[in-house]
Amino acid sequence: MHSFLSFIFLEYMIYYDVAAIFLFAFLTISVFLRRMNKAKSSNLFLILLLICFLATFFDLLSAIYSNNYRALNISSIDHNFYISYLLHIIHFSLRYFIIFFYTIYVIGLTKTFNQIRKSTIYIFMLYVPIIILQSLIFSTFFTHFIFEFKLSPAGDLIYTPGKLIPMLTFFDVYYLVFILIHLIRNKRVFKWPQFFSMISIIPLTILAIILRFRNQESLNEMIIVSLAFLIIVQNVESPELIIDSKTGLPSLNQFKIDVYRIFSYKDKDYVLLIKMVNYNEIFNKFNFDGANSYIKQFSNALEQIDKKNEFYSLDDGVFAVVYNSKSKAQNIAEMIRNEISVVKLNNIDFSPELSITIIQCIKDFESEEKFLKFADEYHNNNEIGIFEYSNIKEQDDYFVKTNIDEIVETAIKFDYFNVHYQPIYNVKEKKFTCAEALVRIESPKYGTILPDLFLPYAETKGVITQIDLIVIEKVMRFISEINLKNYGIDLVTINLSVSDFNNPSFVENVLRLKTKYNIEPNYINFEITESKPFVYDDILFTRINILQDSGFEFILDDYGTGYSNLEKFAKFPIRYVKLDRNLVKLTKSEQMRNAIKSTFKMIHELNRKTVIEGIETESEFNDFLKFDCSFIQGFYFSKALPESNFIEFLEKYN
Repeated sequence: MHSFLSFIFLEYMIYYDVAAIFLFAFLTISVFLRRMNKAKSSNLFLILLLICFLATFFDLLSAIYSNNYRALNISSIDHNFYISYLLHIIHFSLRYFIIFFYTIYVIGLTKTFNQIRKSTIYIFMLYVPIIILQSLIFSTFFTHFIFEFKLSPAGDLIYTPGKLIPMLTFFDVYYLVFILIHLIRNKRVFKWPQFFSMISIIPLTILAIILRFRNQESLNEMIIVSLAFLIIVQNVESPELIIDSKTGLPSLNQFKIDVYRIFSYKDKDYVLLIKMVNYNEIFNKFNFDGANSYIKQFSNALEQIDKKNEFYSLDDGVFAVVYNSKSKAQNIAEMIRNEISVVKLNNIDFSPELSITIIQCIKDFESEEKFLKFADEYHNNNEIGIFEYSNIKEQDDYFVKTNIDEIVETAIKFDYFNVHYQPIYNVKEKKFTCAEALVRIESPKYGTILPDLFLPYAETKGVITQIDLIVIEKVMRFISEINLKNYGIDLVTINLSVSDFNNPSFVENVLRLKTKYNIEPNYINFEITESKPFVYDDILFTRINILQDSGFEFILDDYGTGYSNLEKFAKFPIRYVKLDRNLVKLTKSEQMRNAIKSTFKMIHELNRKTVIEGIETESEFNDFLKFDCSFIQGFYFSKALPESNFIEFLEKYN
């Protein structure tokens, strides 16, 4: 009966290794069939599978050779003492190399090899234990620290565990802790299913250790490891997460891991963003299959230029690659432009027009989110050539200007407008009694967009009146909800376009909003910009007078820019005059100071109050106090603030 149970037990155990060998072979083949060998991390996983396959094979071979399973009627090969040692040493070496190489795979998956190389402590912690471990294993023939073989009087090989065999478990646990800490530190790289799949090897390895302690000759470790790798193949080494199907290159998800690494570790890496400007023409030039074939050929051509670094496919016609030096990035950019001038397909020449931008991530962007947002918008870039982002970003929100039509249309449709309030200092009362309402677009795609970028477009396209009415309503709502007098505010100014008064319904809509929110109209002053040429005709004055008769007041904004003469200025029904901020820069000249002082005196004699904007320093503030200015506005006091911050400001200073 005991022999029968022993037979069943041993047969069951040896089948564990047989099953593991088939599973590792299946996983290896699946990596190739799914074309997962493009990404470097997938290549590491492939090597890991090969190590596991060989470890299992030698585990099985060493067990058979030492005739531990003679209950299966396997004829013992010659009990060669040295071959038995060799097979076991190879098995032990491979078996305990697995957990080390899994650590390497995790580092590769998080793309943090450079960080490891930069730290002597990390290198020591990673490599010294495996060197010690392998030294102990390969010297065991002489030291018997790990195991020992002896021949029994009957001629059988007897396996005896060595004194340091528990140390192998220590090394297992050591690397498991290393893996766990590294995964937790870089957990943002993974989605939760991926993260839990990666750490699944930890409890499964612990289970294998427990089973090994119960029976040193059991062959269950590798089947347990193979199950952990099966989980990883399903949830981590997944084609849709790693490979872009159109190009065969590592995907956007893989690129995001590299970007996360750059910002997390403050690496001074450079990213090349490559856009095929005429990407859509490929589908006009070729049929669908031909176009896809061309795109893959183009992707392969990129890889041939630099085989050491991974090219990523981010979007239709947009690619990226990361370098650790600017010179390398510049050289590759030149090679890409010069060598991929023509990628031929079916004897048809098609010249890809390329836009290549060199970016130093942590210098050019405040956060990974902003950089990834830029990379996402890069498909809108149509400028051909090689650029540095540090130069592009000086072009006043290049991509916002490129897509301003879409931005304004979407903002109007979904009400992405937000009103900020800039406090205005009353010189006589020595507190903040006014505020200017300034509109922004809070675009989910492009972030905060200032009015200088979108109002000129809105004026040109005739949608400025829609935007101005949106702002007026938001300001009236704010005034109706918050009793601004309790905070010392007497009025809020709102910028209007002269073209608003060309719209017959504009005045009617303003009056409708006044009734809707039941506000006192003297709370609101409308600013009309004098820097825009407009006709002082009867219609303009009539519509302005209607609003004035209803209690609203007007401010002439940007006075001094040259479009109105003194006669027109005197006739214009205004109470306040806001002088152009460029006057602030002219105060250094004594002659100009006298001219400015005279301008203020003339305005006051016409019974208008003066407002100067753009004050940024205490020196400028003191200058305009001497000019007898009525109101002062600028960053010296505060930038424009959202509603809640504006109220907090007033509570603090008023």
